[in-house]
Amino acid sequence: MDELSQAERRSLRHNYRNLLSDAATRKKEYMTDSSGSLLLEDLERANALFSSVDRTVEGILDSRFLILSADIGVQRAHQLRIDSAAFDALEYIEKVRELHLHNTNWAA
Repeated sequence: MDELSQAERRSLRHNYRNLLSDAATRKKEYMTDSSGSLLLEDLERANALFSSVDRTVEGILDSRFLILSADIGVQRAHQLRIDSAAFDALEYIEKVRELHLHNTNWAA
C-alpha cells in the first residue's frame, strides 16, 4: 500500500472520528433498527476507511469503532427474547426419540 501524505492521514483520522461520533449518537437507533441496516452501513464505511489504514494511529481509531460496534451487537443480542413456552427441549428430545424408534423399529 502506498504511504499516505500527511494531509490524507489527517483526513482519514477526521473521517474515523466522524464515524465514531455518528455511531455514538446513533446508538439508540441501532438498537431499534430491526433490520440492522444502520449498523451495516457504518461497518461498510469503516471497511472503506480501513483500506487506507497504514499506521497505528488510524488502526487504533478503527479498533475503537470495532469495539463500539461489537458492544452494540452484544446489546442487541441481549434484547432478544426467547419464549420458554415456545420451545420445550425435553419434549423435543422425546419426539425425536419416538420418531427414531418408530422409523427403526428398535425397542428402548
